[in-house]
Amino acid sequence: IFCTAAYSYPFKGLHVAIRALRLLRKKIPNARLRIAGAHQRPGIRQDGYIRWINLMIRKQGLVDAIDWLGPLNAEQVVLELKNSAAVVIPTFIENCCTAMQEAMAIGTPVVVSYVGGIPSLGKDEDSCLFFPPGDEAMCAYQLERVLTDEMLVQRLSRESRKIAAVRN
Repeated sequence: IFCTAAYSYPFKGLHVAIRALRLLRKKIPNARLRIAGAHQRPGIRQDGYIRWINLMIRKQGLVDAIDWLGPLNAEQVVLELKNSAAVVIPTFIENCCTAMQEAMAIGTPVVVSYVGGIPSLGKDEDSCLFFPPGDEAMCAYQLERVLTDEMLVQRLSRESRKIAAVRN
């Protein structure tokens, strides 16, 4: 599962994705979360939110289930999208989500919180799967569906590429 956040702020919901991963691994033990962005910094330069995230990851036993990818260039993002079973966007605030549009253009299934301008980018159960912001249980459920239902994945991929072909 691929997740990207340009900023290390709680409103981007990275903690929701990590909590959802903990729930998801109860049913799909080999699920992994690959996080892009310049979040991990050595020493005292690490911000408090990421310090708290790292503590949560350790307490929940997820250290070996999360890959911190660092900043990625365009080619690397495309490669991650092509190789991921899903993209999760757990944000609490978003206007027009570039990460969602990129995933839709590639055809990677998107599980995304229903906030801001995001609902204008895709249709629930057709081109993406929504969950209420902050609801890690529903996020995990939607991710489980993507990881276990091939017909759903095919529909989401096909319909998201159709939308992206017109929009982008």
